[in-house]
Amino acid sequence: MYDVLVVGAGPAGSAAALAASRRGASVLVLDRDTFPRDKACGDGIAPHALAVLAQLGATGLTDGYPPVPSLHVVGPGGDHAVRAFSSPVYTIPRVVFDHRLLTAAVAAGTAVRRHRVRRLTVRNDHVEVDGLTARVVIGADGASSTVRRHLGASANPSGHLALAIRGYAPVPAGAPNHQRIVMAD
Repeated sequence: MYDVLVVGAGPAGSAAALAASRRGASVLVLDRDTFPRDKACGDGIAPHALAVLAQLGATGLTDGYPPVPSLHVVGPGGDHAVRAFSSPVYTIPRVVFDHRLLTAAVAAGTAVRRHRVRRLTVRNDHVEVDGLTARVVIGADGASSTVRRHLGASANPSGHLALAIRGYAPVPAGAPNHQRIVMAD
């Protein structure tokens, strides 16, 4: 029996696994994907998130990526705003960031398996997940959480949907070093 079973190996799941492993818990992370894997995201890492991860002992997460000094947001009508950040913000591809954070959890003693959760049963003193047992299960498996569904928790309200398209483009030398977000209707 594991002390903690985490479903989802993204930043939330890996951070939870790292924290539990550092406190001596036996931890297993399950994720349906093989890591490293990419994921559409804005890729921005806020200073407060990095501070929490540093407290957990995750180091080197931003290595090779310079801080981004400002954010440029363009609205649906073309209006735009640029804001300088007061603390270092980083833009790191999820394929890199997620892998580095999961690697830190593994270095702290976390075990990882590629597995899609099919069944979750809560017992008096443990939880069963597809034949695996743990004292605690942490659902960090995203917006369409399998853990949430199995526990009967309400889903996201209907009508609340967001889509993202992310791409990388070469930046000419001398161009402003800022993260750019373009919003559309």
